[in-house]
Amino acid sequence: MPLERAGGGRQDLNFDGSLPIFVNRPVLLKFLAPLCLAPGHENVLESFLWAVLSSVEMGALLRVNSLFDLLLSRPMRWLCGAANKLSDWSIYSMGGVLDEIVTGLDEISSDGHRLLDPELDLFARVSANQPAFAAWRAAELQRVVRAPDGTQYFVYQRALSEARQPTHATNRGTTPLTVELAELMAAAALQKIRDPKLALSNWLTETNGINAIGNNAAAHAATRGAHTTNDRVESIFGGFDYNFRRFLGISPEAAAGMALMMRMRYLDRPPQVVRDRRKAKAEVTEQRAEGLFFQLPEKMQESLIEAARRQRVTARREARADRAEQLQYREQKREENVEKQRLKTVDLYARAFELFPAWQARGVRLQADIDKLLDGKSDAQQRAALRQQIEMRVIGLGMIDFETAWSSKDDASVGSVAYLRDLLEKILVEERTLEREGRLPTEAAPPVLKVKTLKTLGTATAYAEELQDHIKVGAEQLKEAALAEQRRRVEAGITDDVADVMPIQAPALSSAALGGRQLEICWGTYYVEGQEGRQKMWCPCTVKRVADGAADKGRHGQAESAQARKILPAGALLVEWEPDPERGEDSATVMWLVLHPDKWNKDGHLAWRWHPAELQEGQQQSAGKRTRR
Repeated sequence: MPLERAGGGRQDLNFDGSLPIFVNRPVLLKFLAPLCLAPGHENVLESFLWAVLSSVEMGALLRVNSLFDLLLSRPMRWLCGAANKLSDWSIYSMGGVLDEIVTGLDEISSDGHRLLDPELDLFARVSANQPAFAAWRAAELQRVVRAPDGTQYFVYQRALSEARQPTHATNRGTTPLTVELAELMAAAALQKIRDPKLALSNWLTETNGINAIGNNAAAHAATRGAHTTNDRVESIFGGFDYNFRRFLGISPEAAAGMALMMRMRYLDRPPQVVRDRRKAKAEVTEQRAEGLFFQLPEKMQESLIEAARRQRVTARREARADRAEQLQYREQKREENVEKQRLKTVDLYARAFELFPAWQARGVRLQADIDKLLDGKSDAQQRAALRQQIEMRVIGLGMIDFETAWSSKDDASVGSVAYLRDLLEKILVEERTLEREGRLPTEAAPPVLKVKTLKTLGTATAYAEELQDHIKVGAEQLKEAALAEQRRRVEAGITDDVADVMPIQAPALSSAALGGRQLEICWGTYYVEGQEGRQKMWCPCTVKRVADGAADKGRHGQAESAQARKILPAGALLVEWEPDPERGEDSATVMWLVLHPDKWNKDGHLAWRWHPAELQEGQQQSAGKRTRR
């Protein structure tokens, strides 16, 4: 059913507007679901529409309004403007109609289920006595509307059936509220109709009103067939809509042009009576102006009509092509928006896959851990370290309730060390609670599909929940895409998956901690053909011995030698590099290196960290300690 702009000033616009929304609600929700249920969604209008259309309470209101529209408002309006089509009908006949309506509203106000009863007919007597009205009602229920895919529907018949006895998941569960609203609205209508201060009560037989059908036989006879509505005034608002409905294949541009000509009176006929001789002495009244079309010479009028007749086939073909292009553009924009939000979701999920192992290896647990984390760092370094710890939980563990801004123009304290530390301490309290209850995630948390800014209005309909479940069905595909994105970022050097999972503290430079273990040492930078800038070179090696500071002799950067005289400092490492055939090395290289704890897991020459092969065991130990703690 076409959606329309609810313009104008009629008091039944709420009823008119509710019906197409009630009919189209499943389609609208299905369209909004992939947009509104994706992380990063920020369109306020779409969020508002989802909240309204997915609400059981709003569904009940739309359902009641649609029933009153189909059963009361539309038939009443048709009767008001169809006196010339009915037999023995005048404006006073509407008093009898109002009597019938009051009887029906009394029944509805006593029991709202009566509005849902297929046997309810507020115009049964009129329909029995007026064949034209009965024919119009039957034609309305048989009116066909063509969907965009070409399928035809008896849309008003289906709408009435669905409103009385809902079968779609969108409307299930709305009956109790629908019944309650029907009773309240019927009671409110009766109060207005019977209010002696309002002129409406003058048309009722029960109050013996002065305009009641039984008190105006002479006036009824004198006004039979008279046109007494203001539809011609309201036609100004309906000019554009009229053209669209009258000419089903018309383009928006052509309909707008026709509406403009109607509004500007270009097609007004010239006046047929210039002067009324019976009122010769009266002032000459302003005559209706002749339309622009009729001011043209007759030959030009004929030429314009002939040109329009000859060009109509081409114009219709162009209009169809323009409309198809417009629909294709809109579909493409929707697909682009959905893809953009999908990429945002994949990117966020990939980030979660990076942060979760980092939390396992580097996540602080206690106040003392935070003190060690911040010790000796500058203000900027402290804020960066705290932010990383917070993101491990918010993104990696899905603790979105602690999501925060990192700065604020209105509040200078937001993003400060004190602010971030206080937030991290609160997160740690919640983390310990989740761990105690066994609810800590065991893998990276997928992005939350329903963003915080998407409000709910009352109770969600069953269909809205089905759509949310359908969106979640694609979680596995989303996970695969996120893992692929994570691998791409690692291969491109955007992220370093090894550095992310290194322990915060460097191991002791002792034989017990490092003897026989594998390390990676950053050995300067090198150029890669086809890439800009220099790339870091992390070189894997094995620790052969750790100097004790008393007996080991040698020189930094050189191999072990019997001629060496200098005593190496305690903690110096004798490492062995595997040969690299790509750089012309055919044998292993052994040398002494002096590493510094402050270069642990940093960038730059002689930065050092565990080899990835050492991390698996270390992570398992860390996970075990975390569980025991």
